[in-house]
Amino acid sequence: MNMIITAIKIVFISIISIFYYPVNTFFRFFQAHYRKWKKEDRISFYIATPLYYLLFLISATLSIPFENTAMGMHPPLEKFK
Repeated sequence: MNMIITAIKIVFISIISIFYYPVNTFFRFFQAHYRKWKKEDRISFYIATPLYYLLFLISATLSIPFENTAMGMHPPLEKFK
């Protein structure tokens, strides 16, 4: 039974990572431009603000279960206590 639960967790982590990685990569790419626009081009900054916060919300929502489940699957490191 424990092996089945572990397999389900691995599948869950894999599915979330398929969505999390591209969203987070695009968010970080967009964030660099968004911060540059804040100083240089205020109109583009205001137009891009809803997309920025939407990407932040999606990335944060996916990262919470992904990181918690992945950290729970990691074996403990006894030497680093």
